Amino acid sequence: MSDLGPPYGYALRRNGSCYDTENDCGQTWSPYHACCPKGTVCTHNSSDNCCRSEADCGNILKEDPHCGNTTGVLYLENNYFCCADGTAAFAWIENGWVGCADSVSVLGSAYSLLSPVSTTQSTSTTTNTSTTSASTVTSQSKAATIPATATAESTASSDSSSTGSSSNTNTGAIAGGVVGGVAGLALVALLIWYFVYRRAQAARTARPHAMSYVGPRVKNYQPTELQAEASPPIYELALNTPTHRNDTI
Repeated sequence: MSDLGPPYGYALRRNGSCYDTENDCGQTWSPYHACCPKGTVCTHNSSDNCCRSEADCGNILKEDPHCGNTTGVLYLENNYFCCADGTAAFAWIENGWVGCADSVSVLGSAYSLLSPVSTTQSTSTTTNTSTTSASTVTSQSKAATIPATATAESTASSDSSSTGSSSNTNTGAIAGGVVGGVAGLALVALLIWYFVYRRAQAARTARPHAMSYVGPRVKNYQPTELQAEASPPIYELALNTPTHRNDTI
């Protein structure tokens, strides 16, 4: 928390000239002037900072942004500034310059209306250089203002949803690829088993039966019978063949 409470803070922009109780820190968007309370110093680096001394206190004021004049209304567009209560704050769309106006009827389509910074949100907005977004206003009517935080949150939500959807899609694709690969391998294995089985069956069916071997025959071979005599020879004993007798004594 900054120790630069009011009357130190951001200068209040007044139409025409500053009050007698204020220091005129110079003209901003004509005819408006930046006004700091008496007892504060307008720094050379920024006429919108009301500090204790010539040393710029802008970085310290960003820790706890507030107007030096407690009746002022705080705005943020690139940097903090304050407009008098009852006036409007705007930004030039082309280059981002800011200013205060007594009436929105003087603003054309080249300008956008800004929303006040809530005092309860001022601390958190110091870390975000664009917490409010302005709507384009015409010379006929005051357009509604949409805080930039809502736009940022919507964009972040959309990005998160897109990222989650992409992540889910990638996960599903990977899972599908894995399942498809496993199914493909199973099909290939089944086909290999089927062909091996069929080949084994065919081999068993085509096995030859046992056969006897017959040697080659001589060309023009005709069977013949062995020659034999009509009757075998008859051998007779000789007439003078001695005989043996056994004499008994």
